[in-house]
Amino acid sequence: MEPFPGMKVAPTTESLVGRSDQVFNNGGGRMVVCGVVTRPVSEGGGILLISSSKLSKQKFILPKGGLEKHESLERGMRRELVEEGGVSATLKATLDDTTVGDKTYKSFLMHADETFDQWPESMRYRVWFTWDDAITILKGEHPEMAAIVERAHEVAKLHTSASGGEISSLKRRLFTPFANSPRPSQNLFESSSSSSTFSSVTDNMFNTRRIAFKFVAREQGEGVGATVRRSLGSQQLRNLDPFLMLDEFNVGLPGGFPDHPHRGFETVTYMLPTSKGHMRHEDFLGNKGELRPGDLQWMTPGRGILHAEMPANEEKAHGLQLWINLPKAKKIMEPRYQEISRDTVPHVWDDAKKGAKLEYKIPDGHNAFVYTLTGKGKCAGEDVEAHHAIVLEQNGDGVHEMAVRSSFDTNTRDQDPSS
Repeated sequence: MEPFPGMKVAPTTESLVGRSDQVFNNGGGRMVVCGVVTRPVSEGGGILLISSSKLSKQKFILPKGGLEKHESLERGMRRELVEEGGVSATLKATLDDTTVGDKTYKSFLMHADETFDQWPESMRYRVWFTWDDAITILKGEHPEMAAIVERAHEVAKLHTSASGGEISSLKRRLFTPFANSPRPSQNLFESSSSSSTFSSVTDNMFNTRRIAFKFVAREQGEGVGATVRRSLGSQQLRNLDPFLMLDEFNVGLPGGFPDHPHRGFETVTYMLPTSKGHMRHEDFLGNKGELRPGDLQWMTPGRGILHAEMPANEEKAHGLQLWINLPKAKKIMEPRYQEISRDTVPHVWDDAKKGAKLEYKIPDGHNAFVYTLTGKGKCAGEDVEAHHAIVLEQNGDGVHEMAVRSSFDTNTRDQDPSS
């Protein structure tokens, strides 16, 4: 049974052969799939709006994604190795050319074989943006493409309304664990750190969630002279709705995160109690403050904010920052802050002996992941070590729990410099 009814997914070999014809944003903004689908009354299937500076053939193999933001040079290798399938579509109409600078851009309406309103998900780790999100990103990064795509979008509206159809944006869907996704015949991206072999810790009362996959959050450059370990938002895991990004940072002067913008989501920054340094922040509205060990800041940029986060001194500030998506209706709200001091944050200490088990109940239907800061142990029966991101699968109805076992004695109180 197809996990995505109505979708025709090309096998790995066909995708590899057709890679040069696939539609993706190649980093220069030359090829963009917009977040637009039509459902004509007079014909089956859906229509995609595509703008490109390349000559295009009559048939495309569309990768599972849309406008993609690249974050490292690994994208080239990933594109070469992992092309596990896409959606088959054919050219429906070519819109008028538009010239910007020395490039001529073409816009196309591509007709997918079947009606659909979601992309299938597998090992490509692409992020699909809705029309509103996509055009906002384009305006910031490729304004010339934004103008072209907006113009093509208006033409597409006229074209589809004439045939009884209407425009609607593709919506993001909840993450689908790999266990329930179509797997390529040759998965070159697989490694021991992203194993999907399941084992579980059983319990008489609850169903323990098993691991969908896990991977090491490796260090990467960020800001100015700073490094972070990025788990969510990395090449391995683009997002886990509603979570967009998780960084573990450990930075001291002269490194830091100077003026940078945020919009449309929330950031939660937690300075670990064990941190030797602390951070200062300031925004363009004049708000400023300090985050000391154990403090937490919940910032809602809403319609947009420009701010800076810098270490207070050369001592390393060690903490976590989580990005959380906002509902569409709240993306343009006024910016606001919630600063919570260490004294008002509840602390739960769990001094565990080797083999101790921690259980946490997760509401049904909620996405869940684990990030390990230090030490080692087992999660859902699988070995995990420091700096691992562990994504838990969703398995049906009922109450589920997360089960973690320690592999050594812990005394978390001794790690708290203030106690």
